[in-house]
Amino acid sequence: MKLETSEIKKGFKSLHSLNDKVKFLKDKFKGEECYILTAGPSIKDYSSEYIKKKLKNKLVISVKQTYDLVDDIVDFHLLNPFNYRVYDYKKNNPIVVMVNLLTFQRFTPKSNEDLKFFIDRKKSKKQFSLAQTKEFEKHLLENNLIRPFGPGIMYEIGIYLAIHLGVKSINVIGWDLGSKNSNEINRFYENKSFLKKTEQKIMNLSPNFYNLIFIRFINMYNVLKYFLGKNHTLNNPGITVDEAVFISNSTKELYNWLLSKGVNLNIISNNSMIDKIVPRKKL
Repeated sequence: MKLETSEIKKGFKSLHSLNDKVKFLKDKFKGEECYILTAGPSIKDYSSEYIKKKLKNKLVISVKQTYDLVDDIVDFHLLNPFNYRVYDYKKNNPIVVMVNLLTFQRFTPKSNEDLKFFIDRKKSKKQFSLAQTKEFEKHLLENNLIRPFGPGIMYEIGIYLAIHLGVKSINVIGWDLGSKNSNEINRFYENKSFLKKTEQKIMNLSPNFYNLIFIRFINMYNVLKYFLGKNHTLNNPGITVDEAVFISNSTKELYNWLLSKGVNLNIISNNSMIDKIVPRKKL
């Protein structure tokens, strides 16, 4: 973790509103390179030790479970209620950023966030999403603290946090998105258990049944396991049909918008559905 991050955490102690904290963050890492770690399977192309070595003293933003891979170098840890689990910050003390639903907050025990943003639940549908509207400028943190529905945490806060911090380039590891032929979005930490295979079949055969019935069963089961002492992943979000393709189709516009802001976007993945206009690089 960078020394500046510890100083920011100290500065937060005298600030009480989200607005004041966001203003305090403005351009704190101006002109630096930023690395965002996301949970696509391709992040496992590199060992944790290699990532830590390459990103030492870099600005690192970690999405959800990627924190466990590189915990001691993370500056910002991004969370939302979905696929949520409790994290141990004893080894490191990153700035924790949570994005939740404004009127229906999910169960997120021990989140201990430093910054908490909200999405308007009335606009958490595909037609209002950032991937659909492509109104990227509208949702800069200096313009709007209410976050857009992405779908996905990268669109909701990840990209915008990096811009707000003043970085000159955003390098994203593991932003694979998914598959053109499936509603499934794979994550590096998931196993291929019988339950997981059943879940994948149901989401592709009947998305409505999956979202309305199957997810409720899975989420109740996971909450039960949590209260039985298992640090289990909570709040399966359900699916947005063709979500990977939907997001992918908006990334050309995202890339060009970032260039207009003086920010370069690079993808570190051999298996990403992000538009081919976005440069690929190795770590």
